[in-house]
Amino acid sequence: MGKKFLVFASILLASLLVALGIYGLKYGNFLGTADQNIIFGTVSEDAISPQFVKNARITVGNRSTTTDGRGNYVIRGVSIGSQRIVVEAQKHERYEKDVEIKRGRNKADIVLSLTPDETMKRWLKCLGLKKFDEGYEYIHPEDKALTSKREYVRYWKGLVGKGIEIKKASVQRAKMLKSWTHPITKKRYAKVAEMKAALFLRVSKDSKKIHILYKWKTHLVKVGNQWKGFWAKPKR
Repeated sequence: MGKKFLVFASILLASLLVALGIYGLKYGNFLGTADQNIIFGTVSEDAISPQFVKNARITVGNRSTTTDGRGNYVIRGVSIGSQRIVVEAQKHERYEKDVEIKRGRNKADIVLSLTPDETMKRWLKCLGLKKFDEGYEYIHPEDKALTSKREYVRYWKGLVGKGIEIKKASVQRAKMLKSWTHPITKKRYAKVAEMKAALFLRVSKDSKKIHILYKWKTHLVKVGNQWKGFWAKPKR
């Protein structure tokens, strides 16, 4: 009886292993096939007021997906070894990096830089919302040495006190310059984003509302992963 049982158990075990092997080849189960290898994480941004990046396109090897509303992503079936991860999202700079994929779960959180255009738009949005303290953080560190936060905030609050309201702002697409010289410090900067900006202002004076358009050319330089601007009072 014991001998027959051992033979039966051996046959059953062999059959089970064969079945599991076939299942694994077909469906990529827990036996170590490629489908068990995943890469996942969250895509956010390096910004003054960072947000999760939704609808970002993530590509690893020949696999790709998009992030959800909270910037989360999961890609299954990635190949083991060195792979290049590419991330593309509107209003953000393209991201590329080589990652080492190991068997099992691989976590890769990604931080994107804003484009200079989007940086400028958010800067002007701060002004429109009267978030002048936050707006000051968009200024290049070396330009902050020329204008303190107190002076900057006082200037914009002074405009508001005079009945000047920002109704709309526009920014043209950035043009990349090899170099640019600061008009005050005479310091030369490389890889500068130059763009034209405009503020549509409404001035309340003597029960009348006057609309004024201020236009100027602005410049931004990347400091770390963020674009920083050189502030100047808008000229007519």
